[in-house]
Amino acid sequence: MSLELWRKAPMVLLLRFRPLFVGVVLGAIVLAAAATSGPAFIASSERASVQNELERASRWTAGLHLSHPASTFGPLPPPGLLRRLGEGGGELIRSVARDIEGLDEMVTTYYGSPSTLASDADDVQVRMIQRSGALGHIEMLERSEGEGLIIADETARQLEVGLGDDLVLEGGRARTKVRITGVYRFLPLDRVRRYWTPYSDSIYRESDADIYPPAFVFASPGYFFELADRIGDYNDVHWELPLASTDLDFEEARALNADLQKVIDGVFADTSGFRDLIGDALGFRGLSLGADTALSGVVRTAEERIETVTPAVELLSLAARAVAAAILAALGFYLVKRRRTEVLTLVARGTSPTSIGIRAGLESLLPLVVGGLLGAAGGSFLVAQLGPAAGLDVGRALSSWRTVAGTLGVGAGVLMIAAAVTAAREEGAIGGIEHHRLPRTLVAAVGAVAAAGGAGAYIVYLQPNASSADPVGLVPTLMPVVLIFAAAVAGAAVAKVVIGWLAERIRNAGVSAYLSVKRLAGAPGMVQVLIAATACAAGVMFYGTAVSASVERTAQAKARVFIGSDVSVQLSANAEVTDLPLRETVVARVQRATLTNGLDVAMIGVDPATIEEAIYWEDAFAERPLDELMRAIAARGARPRVIGVGAIPDEPIIGSARGDVPLDVVGTAETFPGKNASDPLLITTRETFDELLRDVGTAMSSRQAELWAKGEEDRVRSVLQRRGESFFAVASTDTILRSPALQSTLWTLGLLTALGGASGLAGVAGLLLYVQARHRSALIGAAMTRRMRLGRRAELRAWLLEVGASMTTAYVLAVVIGLGVAGLMHERLDLRPSLPPEAIMVLPSSAIVGAGVAVVALVSLMAIRLQRDVDAANVAEAMRT
Repeated sequence: MSLELWRKAPMVLLLRFRPLFVGVVLGAIVLAAAATSGPAFIASSERASVQNELERASRWTAGLHLSHPASTFGPLPPPGLLRRLGEGGGELIRSVARDIEGLDEMVTTYYGSPSTLASDADDVQVRMIQRSGALGHIEMLERSEGEGLIIADETARQLEVGLGDDLVLEGGRARTKVRITGVYRFLPLDRVRRYWTPYSDSIYRESDADIYPPAFVFASPGYFFELADRIGDYNDVHWELPLASTDLDFEEARALNADLQKVIDGVFADTSGFRDLIGDALGFRGLSLGADTALSGVVRTAEERIETVTPAVELLSLAARAVAAAILAALGFYLVKRRRTEVLTLVARGTSPTSIGIRAGLESLLPLVVGGLLGAAGGSFLVAQLGPAAGLDVGRALSSWRTVAGTLGVGAGVLMIAAAVTAAREEGAIGGIEHHRLPRTLVAAVGAVAAAGGAGAYIVYLQPNASSADPVGLVPTLMPVVLIFAAAVAGAAVAKVVIGWLAERIRNAGVSAYLSVKRLAGAPGMVQVLIAATACAAGVMFYGTAVSASVERTAQAKARVFIGSDVSVQLSANAEVTDLPLRETVVARVQRATLTNGLDVAMIGVDPATIEEAIYWEDAFAERPLDELMRAIAARGARPRVIGVGAIPDEPIIGSARGDVPLDVVGTAETFPGKNASDPLLITTRETFDELLRDVGTAMSSRQAELWAKGEEDRVRSVLQRRGESFFAVASTDTILRSPALQSTLWTLGLLTALGGASGLAGVAGLLLYVQARHRSALIGAAMTRRMRLGRRAELRAWLLEVGASMTTAYVLAVVIGLGVAGLMHERLDLRPSLPPEAIMVLPSSAIVGAGVAVVALVSLMAIRLQRDVDAANVAEAMRT
C-alpha cells in the first residue's frame, strides 16, 4: 500500500463516505459522553449531597460552635463576668482560626437560664439572651426609647402589659424591677429564620409537649449585662463562627471541616490560654468547654452517599461505553462491507487484514476526535443541567480528558479489530473457505440465552430486597444491563433465523415485500448486527426511563400515604382549625388501641366533609370509591362504624374497664393515607372517634391531632402562622424524598436514563452505518430491478420494508426487553417495602411513543436517501468499490 494512501486515509470518510463519518461521530459522542458523565455525575452528586445537608443544617450550625458554662456556685461573682468571659474567649478563638477561609464574623451569644417575669396579672418563664445582631432577626411590633426589655407579644398577652409598663424580673440569685421598651413577634409564630437554627430546641416545642419553651427576652448589650449581674443570671456563653457561604463543593467542605477540627484542637490545647481565662473569670481552672460543628455530619453523610452512588455510576458509564464500543465495532464491520470490492482487491494484492484494519482506524481518526470533543462537552453540559446539582464543575470536567482520550483509543482499537476480522473473513471467502454461519448463530444465541437466564434468575430469585441491601450497588445494577444485552443478542439471532425461514417460503407476496425479504436474507450478518446493537441501546433507554419513573412514583406515593397528603402538621391534641385558604382536613389519631383478642390497632378519626379534597388517594387503595366509604362510616348505626385496613377481625371489639364496645366494619381498604406503621388501622369519623375515646379511653393511647393539606410546606406553614394557630412538627413529601438513600437511588437511575438516551443516539448511528454498508448492493440491485421495469414507488416500498423491518424488530425487542427487565427490577428497588402502597410500575409512554415516531421518521429518511442515491448513482463506479 503506497504512502500516499496512508496519508490521505484520515480524510477518506469525510470526503467519500459522509454517512459513515456521521456514524463514527455519533458513536464517539456516546463514547466520550459516557466517559465524561461518570466523573462529572459523581462530582455533581458530591456537590448536591453537601448542598442538601448544608441546607438542612444552615450556615449557622455548619460552622464552628463552642460554649462554656458561666454559672458558679457560692457567692455572686464579681460584676462583668459575662462580658470578660465572652470577649476574652472570642479573642482566643479568633487567634486560632484567623487563617481559615470560609468563615464569617464571630457571633457571641450569652444564653441565660430560665427566669421569671411577673406583672400584677400573672407571671411567666422567660429566657434572657444576648446574641450578636439578634434584633435584626426578629419582627419588632412596638418600640420606645430608653433602656428596658424587649419581650414577645405572646408574653405581653399573658402578662396583660404593654410598652412602658413595669415588671419584676427574677433570676436564681435576686430580683429587679424592669420596664418594657419593645414587643416583638413570638419566634415560634414568626416566619422561620435560619439565624435562630442553633437555638431551635429553645424556640419550638417538641411534638409531645403542651407548651412552648420560655420566650426570649432581649435588651441592649449594656443593659443586658447590668441585669445579668443584678439577678446572677450566668448560664452559658457561646462562640460561633458561621460559614460565610453554604455554596461549597465536596472538597471545599471536607477541607474546611478538617480546618475546623484543628481549631477545636487548638482551643483545647494548653497553649490557647483558655484555662487561664476561665481561671481569671470564674475563679477556677477547670475546663468545661464544649465544641462541635455540624459540618462533620454534613461531610460524613455526603461521603456515605457518594460511596453508595460511585460504584453504580462507574458501572453505568462503563455499560454506556460498551454500547458505544459495540457501535464502533459495527462500524468496522460495515466499513469493510461497504467497500467489499475494494477490500477484496487489496487482499488479492497481498494486503494483510491487519493493514486494512489499521487503515480503517486511520480513516476514523478525524470523526473520533470530532465526536470525542462534542461528547465530552455534551456530557459535561447535560450533567450540569440535569445532574443532582446545578452548575458545571469546570475543573473536574477538564481533568477527565485522560479518561476521554483513553476511551476513544479503546474505541479506535475495537473498530480496527472488527475491520481486520471482517477483512480476514473476506480473505477466507476468496480462498474458498466455507463459513458455517448457522452454527455460529446458534452458539451466539445459546450463549446469550444462558447469560440472560442467569441474570434473570439472579434478579428474580437471588437478589436481596433493597430494604436489606444497597439498591444501587454494583451487582444489582450490573444484572439488568447484562440481561438486556444478552436478550438483545439472542433476539437478533432469532430474528436472523426467522428472516431466513421467510425467505425460503415467500412466494405470492408483492414485489416490494419479496425484494425486501430477499435482501434481508442476503445480508444476515449486517441485519443481525443492526438489530442487536439498536435493541441493546434502546432497551437500556426504556429500562432506565421506566425504572426511574417507577421508583420516583412509588416513593412519592409512599411519602403521601405515610403523612396523609402533601403536608402533615401536628396540632395540639384538641385543636379545631377551620376556614383556612388551603385544601386541608383535620384528623384525630391514636397510635394504639387494643382489641379484646389482644390485637393492637391504630385508629384515625376523619372529617368526611373535607377529607376527599385534602388527602392523597388512589382508586387502587380500596375496592369501593372513597366517597362511598365516607358515607358508610358517617351513617348512624347501633355500633360505631369503621373501615378496616390490614388484618382486622370481622367483628372487632375494643375492651375497657367500662365495658366492651363492638365495632361494625362497613368497608375495607388495602391501604389508607396516614397508615405509617405495620399495625392494622381503623378509620372512622372524628365524632365517633371522640365518643370511643370517652367510652374506652383506658384502652387507647393519647389523642393526637394532625392537619393534612395539599400544597407546598412553606405556604401551609405561613398560613398557620398568619392565623396564629399553634402547631408542632411539620412533615412534607419533599422532606421524605430528600432522604439520602432515596436520593442516591434516584440520582443513579437518572444517570441511567440519560445514558440510555445517549445509547439511543448510538442506535441511530447503527442505522446510518447499516444503510451505508448496504449502499453498494442497493445500487447494483436497483440497476437490475429497473431493467426489469420495476417502478420507483415499488422500489421505495421495498427500501421502506427492508429498513423498517429491521428497525421495527429492534424497537419491539427493546420495548419488550427493557420494560420486562424494568418489571422485574422495580419491586426490588422499593426502599421501604413494608410501607404501603406496593411498588408502582410506570410505563414510560412518552419515551415509547417518541422512540416509535423516531423509528418511523428515521426509516422514512433512510429509505428516501437510498432512493435518491440510486437515482443519482453511477452503477459502474459502485461496482468498482
